[in-house]
Amino acid sequence: MRYYLVCFDIQDNRYRRRLGKQLLAWGHRVQRSVFEIGLPSDSALQQLLDQIEKLQQQHQETGNIRFYRLLKPCRQASFSLNGEEVMAYPSTLIV
Repeated sequence: MRYYLVCFDIQDNRYRRRLGKQLLAWGHRVQRSVFEIGLPSDSALQQLLDQIEKLQQQHQETGNIRFYRLLKPCRQASFSLNGEEVMAYPSTLIV
């Protein structure tokens, strides 16, 4: 499993909402434009990137979308001031 923090800054409301819904299918929202996502493979990452590119073409806008890879030591050292777990994904995935 590969983990990412995905952040975006998009002006168009409709595009921003659609991208948010798309990202929710892959992970969970931690702030309005910030998502924690766990992807099982490089092909899953490519599939997500393809979906985002298709959405960009539909809206004729790219915005600023960033993927930050979160390695295990970084996830373990991360914390939330309100006590929520950071990147709390199961160690086993049943497909």
